[in-house]
Amino acid sequence: MSKLIVEGNEIDATPEVLLAWAMGVITGSFSTVGGIYAYQQMGNPGFGQNMFIDSIQRIMVQMEENDQIVDDYRIQNLIDAILPCLRQFFISSSVFFEWHEEHITDEMLKAHEEKISQTGSFYLPEWTTTPEYQECLQTSSDAYTAYLDGLEVAIGIIKEYYSQYGFDRYFDQLKRVEGQIPDARLMVEWGFAEAVKRKAHQNGDLPSA
Repeated sequence: MSKLIVEGNEIDATPEVLLAWAMGVITGSFSTVGGIYAYQQMGNPGFGQNMFIDSIQRIMVQMEENDQIVDDYRIQNLIDAILPCLRQFFISSSVFFEWHEEHITDEMLKAHEEKISQTGSFYLPEWTTTPEYQECLQTSSDAYTAYLDGLEVAIGIIKEYYSQYGFDRYFDQLKRVEGQIPDARLMVEWGFAEAVKRKAHQNGDLPSA
């Protein structure tokens, strides 16, 4: 039976426990990384970093703790697929956060929010067009894309569990995350505002241009 560290305690983990842990890594990292990246796209990387940074650090610690102790090859492969990408995204988002701290003031954010409130329309703040911001965003986009690639590998690994053990408790969660990856990639390709606009047209929520 494989070992697993959960909340600092080493336990004997059945295949179902390993699956539950793996699903926590997949769903938790997807929501936190996606949340940070969405706020970077919207022009407020500092807010996303402050909201999600603790979660992404906890997930990385969980994987680092179990990297050498887990002897189930599928869980080891899952860690190998996600952890390096998560580390790289963490680094790129930290650099983005530092840029935010140096260049974007609370007054600038407040003025932008008031402008949106007055016009009733969403648009990106002016600073997102600067070369420095675009450079940070491109670096983060590359790291986010690599993370999505690793996530798809991890999902394929978890599907092996389903085929071998027949667990269906987390299958809907897995399919939900898998189904959201194409939209995540579109946000990288089109940008947040354009992706939301095109998705709304696609769903019939907005009239065609």
